[in-house]
Amino acid sequence: MEPISEQTMIPVFKPSLGEEELNQLREIFKTGWIGLGPKTEEFEEKFSSYIGVKHAVALNSCTAALHLALKVMEVEGSEVITTPMTFVSTNHAILYNKAIPVFADIEEDSLNIDVSFIKEKISKQTKAIMVMHYGGHACDMDPIIDLAKKYN
Repeated sequence: MEPISEQTMIPVFKPSLGEEELNQLREIFKTGWIGLGPKTEEFEEKFSSYIGVKHAVALNSCTAALHLALKVMEVEGSEVITTPMTFVSTNHAILYNKAIPVFADIEEDSLNIDVSFIKEKISKQTKAIMVMHYGGHACDMDPIIDLAKKYN
């Protein structure tokens, strides 16, 4: 088998950074506040204001955010309905919280979790539904939210 050249590779995770982003990073590096610090606080304040909530917490990754969200929901020992079409960290966050991932099938056209399959998977042990918007296609959230409310 012939090795794949860089010209034929499709980058999955290639950030788009320009001079504006790089200049902001230079400023942060100059202060020495690489983790938490004034820029993080500024971001949290602006973000919480933008989405209309009292508090926001910036984290280093979506994995950490999912882990924390499930921790707050106290899912330990429960089931979390999710999709198999996701990065492995989605399901790691469930396992980190000692919960059980339950996979619902996906929609053929969008590859997002299918609400009809979510309904089939709900049990007395279900504590949460974790969706992932796949490949730039948003899940149809209204029926998913309605289902979550119906079953608490």
